[in-house]
Amino acid sequence: MPASTTAVVRYEAREIELRPLLDEPDPHFVELCSEHAARLTPPRGWTIAGDTVRLSVSPEPAGRHAFAARHSA
Repeated sequence: MPASTTAVVRYEAREIELRPLLDEPDPHFVELCSEHAARLTPPRGWTIAGDTVRLSVSPEPAGRHAFAARHSA
């Protein structure tokens, strides 16, 4: 299956955020197919943010720079 979701691992927040697939691959993010995104289980004490159903219906603008700008601390 081709990748359909980008996963961002935020260690400081103990969170894995699922987002629409970025236009360009980035080594700082993990690309997952829909099957693996749906089966993803976070480590104990961690949460998963994002909703793959919602994301497939109304994805946000993709692109590494747009994504980084929305999630800079």
